[in-house]
Amino acid sequence: LAETIAKHLQMDKGSDFAAYAKKYSTDTVSAKKGGDLGFFLQSAMTPEFGAAAFKLKMNEVSSPVKSTLGWHVIQVLGEKASPTQQNDYFTKWVAALQKKLAITTYVHIP
Repeated sequence: LAETIAKHLQMDKGSDFAAYAKKYSTDTVSAKKGGDLGFFLQSAMTPEFGAAAFKLKMNEVSSPVKSTLGWHVIQVLGEKASPTQQNDYFTKWVAALQKKLAITTYVHIP
């Protein structure tokens, strides 16, 4: 079943992933939300699921992924930087600004 669903979603880009999740998913919590898992860290999922999800491009649908929890078909609809990535980005941004600034110190004597 996972293979059939994945192939259909991959071939028909207009297919409604959420409708398939609601109809076929055995995970009753995410099925009610159309398969929406929200944002998560790769390490928060089973190794197989996390690795597959983080290799996908935006809107891409995976081939079936087998994990200890069963079979999964994954579609990535959004990405968000982790707190560590956000901090790294900010640090690099500040460093780039500092390189561009010419700071002159002087003493003014009237």
